[in-house]
Amino acid sequence: MSPRAAWRLERYGFEVYDYTLGKVDWLAAGLPTIRTQPAPMRVFDALDTMVEACGPDDIVADVTSRTGADECLVLNSDRILLGRLRLGADTDPNSTAEVAMHPGPTTVRAHENLGETLARMRARAVPTLVVTTAQGELLGVIHAEP
Repeated sequence: MSPRAAWRLERYGFEVYDYTLGKVDWLAAGLPTIRTQPAPMRVFDALDTMVEACGPDDIVADVTSRTGADECLVLNSDRILLGRLRLGADTDPNSTAEVAMHPGPTTVRAHENLGETLARMRARAVPTLVVTTAQGELLGVIHAEP
């Protein structure tokens, strides 16, 4: 949109933002859009935001007792994904999450086609995938099976 059009919209009472990163980044961040025609579902449409998370300095034994889950996503204070911590018998309970985590887990973006993503997950026997923004901020996870 041109600056002149933005100024006119502001004059009519609209809040206008100059999003310089572009449409794909907007979609990948899971930000709202309006579709004029029916379209395939996106990963964002199946997003599970109720995920177990911990900090890099958390002790594995504390995470295990607090969550009761078999894994935890390790996030920094800005919710940037650092790694995936699998809580199992072979994980040292006295180590920090950062030491025990698997760094750089595979992620997908919120704007990707849901059907194609689920098909890839099932073909590779991947039960969950982490969804982040392009900057690495956690949005949630999707599950291969509902």
